Amino acid sequence: MVRKNKIEKARQYLLDEIVACFNCRPWVEDEVVWYNPHTDLDDLLIDFDLNDDEWKIILEDLKCPNCEHPLQTRCDQIEIKSEYDYKVEKILRKIENEKIVEKLFEFNKFLSLFPYLGLSSSSKTGEQIFNLVKNGKAHMIESEEWYRARKLNTESRIFLSDEMGAPDPNKVYVKEGRYNHTGQSFLYLSNFEITAFLEIKEDSEDICAMQKYEVKNLYNLLDLRSNYDNIDPEVDLLYWAIIYNGLIGNRPSKTSSWKPEYFVPRFISDAARYFEYSGIIYSSAVSEGDSLVLFKYTQDEVFPVQNSYSYKYNEKIIGNFHFI
Repeated sequence: MVRKNKIEKARQYLLDEIVACFNCRPWVEDEVVWYNPHTDLDDLLIDFDLNDDEWKIILEDLKCPNCEHPLQTRCDQIEIKSEYDYKVEKILRKIENEKIVEKLFEFNKFLSLFPYLGLSSSSKTGEQIFNLVKNGKAHMIESEEWYRARKLNTESRIFLSDEMGAPDPNKVYVKEGRYNHTGQSFLYLSNFEITAFLEIKEDSEDICAMQKYEVKNLYNLLDLRSNYDNIDPEVDLLYWAIIYNGLIGNRPSKTSSWKPEYFVPRFISDAARYFEYSGIIYSSAVSEGDSLVLFKYTQDEVFPVQNSYSYKYNEKIIGNFHFI
């Protein structure tokens, strides 16, 4: 007897659970390399108690949802969702809440009209964010290499190492940034050279001055990275939405002086400094990797490694290279 309703439920269960199959995972010495838990189709559907005729119907046009390779036997090996995958799904379902998204964009609109009155918004969103920062997740860097990029000066001279730090607002004009107001001087770093370069790149530029830094024992960084591991599914929905709905990561136009994408990040930055965070670690909006903005640090915590150097980027080839 063929039970159509049961077959439909079993098929949907497979589509919900399967991440990949033996065909789309790498092989090493005739062995499949699985990234997540794996099993075979028979074990995955064991609770459905399917008979042979029902299995035949299910396997008629069953394909891997990742690579569309046909799954033809009950013994076919498949990769299934992990606990991490379920966590990600839970987060995404919650942050897609229209009320949360609307609340954030209304707050962004309020800040565009009244940039210094974030705590006075009638929706109380500013107050909520302020308290979230107060109780935010702190991150520590024990020992890592980070990079600072600067455009070449008018003489095309490579800056000296001591010129690669945060700019002196008494000597140069410091433009507004994602986490700084005009005239505020903070040190922006990235954990990859290419990311540091792309953060400052404009137009067709393909070269910059680059400085490697060692960051050691730097405590109390506000963690705003868009990494599911960094977000507890039970924390406030507003915190997720700030990160995942783009108000932290949106890249503004470099040709316009109007940068509404910076309003919410700068409000967060003000709150972070008020609560004495040493800086913010966040996901880059332009490339892979993370970026840092440092408000306060000592020479023992952040210091240059060797001399600064020229960095050249070529998007037409894989990888990037230095030249002196």
